Amino acid sequence: MTAPYDDPLLYDLRTAELRDDLRFFLRESARAGDPVLELACGTGRVALPLAQQGIRMVGLDLDPAMLAHALRKAHATATDLPLLRADMRRFAFAPRFRLVFVAYSSLRDLPAVEDWERCFRCVAGALAPGGVFLLDDEAPPPAGGAREGRFVFPGTAAGTTVDGRVRWELHPSDQTTRGEMTYELQGADGQRKARTYPFRGSYAAPAEIVEMLERSGLRLVDRFADPEGNPWREGIARTLYRAVRT
Repeated sequence: MTAPYDDPLLYDLRTAELRDDLRFFLRESARAGDPVLELACGTGRVALPLAQQGIRMVGLDLDPAMLAHALRKAHATATDLPLLRADMRRFAFAPRFRLVFVAYSSLRDLPAVEDWERCFRCVAGALAPGGVFLLDDEAPPPAGGAREGRFVFPGTAAGTTVDGRVRWELHPSDQTTRGEMTYELQGADGQRKARTYPFRGSYAAPAEIVEMLERSGLRLVDRFADPEGNPWREGIARTLYRAVRT
């Protein structure tokens, strides 16, 4: 049993149909200007298409396998995409980025909610004056108890079907989620393989996120309900935050 992000090919299968945020980040990158930094860039799902549109991108991730896969994809498409291995709780740049963003609720992979503010402080230090920070996050789930879910990703380019199951428990006392994901992969040859991965993450309520941003030198200027820019309101599942360096 290993971390889910040790397998970049499986990650690509899992996220193959995610497209709704690409136009949002491209639009925001054009609005803010470059250079742009993506934290937890993974295999380049967002960073690579943005770089291919002429945005000067930098991708940061802690997992070497994910970065190596992103680099292979960048080389295969002759795309200039600098990649850096670093912890998003402990990185430092000269304050030069016009935009920093976190996609796909990736802050929830941090083991403790205190790590969110550590990340925000690093973001503030990397942004140029007036620079923008974007965070895509899901609202905290209902407190307490175990949850189960299932997801299927059929018809991938390699002919592989992914049948996944996830089981997790919420721990409100320390705002963590703990559980495991099981993936059953069926290849074009009909062979089936199962893999199970444990995980631990954290979550924060929208009000907490705003407070942590402000303590870190980032002022909230807007929130959206989805990548189309629809207005945010209390109680919705997804929130996209836009903050600026103060």
